[in-house]
Amino acid sequence: TFGTAAIAANAIVNSISNLVMVPGSAIGLGIITVVGQCVGAKDYDQATGYAKRLIKMSYLSMALLNLCLFFLGPVLMPLFDLSPSATDLAIRIIHVLAIFNATVWTLSFPFANILRASGDAKYTMIVSVISMWVFRIGLSYILAKNMNLELMGVWYAMFVDWVVRAICFFIRFKSGKWKTKTVI
Repeated sequence: TFGTAAIAANAIVNSISNLVMVPGSAIGLGIITVVGQCVGAKDYDQATGYAKRLIKMSYLSMALLNLCLFFLGPVLMPLFDLSPSATDLAIRIIHVLAIFNATVWTLSFPFANILRASGDAKYTMIVSVISMWVFRIGLSYILAKNMNLELMGVWYAMFVDWVVRAICFFIRFKSGKWKTKTVI
């Protein structure tokens, strides 16, 4: 209901965002294997050490790519031949997206794989489902429709979802409760 400019801007930004998330997603998959092996060996110190190193690698790759996205996003937009309003909207979203990708995304997604690898998948699933329904969907409706933020409101709600997940997963990791779970 936001119009064709919003649909076009959203489609382009989604495509671009998927590209810059590839290294972080790949590291997230590596976390499952590496941390899972350490947890299987009951070596939680090594699991924690590798997890921290891999998260740092994810942050570094996401920071570098999203720094490029922040500055090159406006340069790339003319390649998509969008209307001026769609181009402006896409650039606004890309700037905010690059900041949240570089700062919050890693704790929201690859970081959760540390918990999953240790057998704490139920916790990550519950947090993700609740956060998605309450913030990504519920808050999206409020921001987009009730506060007239339209497409930007949808993206802001998604970023709030990421922040809530990051906080929950970080607290769970720091508590050490993930070390009490068993796989199989």
